[in-house]
Amino acid sequence: MHFHLRHLAAAAAMALTAVGAIAAPAGDLGLNPTYAEITGYGSQFGPVNFSYSFTLDSATDLTNLFGSLKATDESSILVTLSGPSSFSTTITPTLSTAQSFSFSNLADGAYTLSFVATPTTSTFSAYGGFVTSAAAVPEPESMALMLAGLGVAGTLLRRRQRA
Repeated sequence: MHFHLRHLAAAAAMALTAVGAIAAPAGDLGLNPTYAEITGYGSQFGPVNFSYSFTLDSATDLTNLFGSLKATDESSILVTLSGPSSFSTTITPTLSTAQSFSFSNLADGAYTLSFVATPTTSTFSAYGGFVTSAAAVPEPESMALMLAGLGVAGTLLRRRQRA
């Protein structure tokens, strides 16, 4: 078989593009996720993309999403949340220091949480951490109103016992 230099260059270019597409498969965090581990991996030949889908529904008060990632190299990772409420932030985790991200005041609906990282070293790179959702923290006014209501109920109960 007779190969020309341009055939070899074309084959090398195709191989490099295939390596650049290394990505972790997408995951499904399900309905109202409370805790899930997340991972991604890749090499310097291209960005590492990994994403997870989940759904928040009105049966719960889950409105906040937060998580943390560590990385085997110092890559900046773009964290994007798309859905009824959309946000993005960039973090730079390392193996020794996890970086956190959070999104609050989320509306009910279907979401996709995506991560895009470009490794800075020529070696294999991996990213891992967790993501979880939580209910909204009650406003101080709501807590004060609840405590006032309990005080009134206690006063009424005390008066009935005296009578």
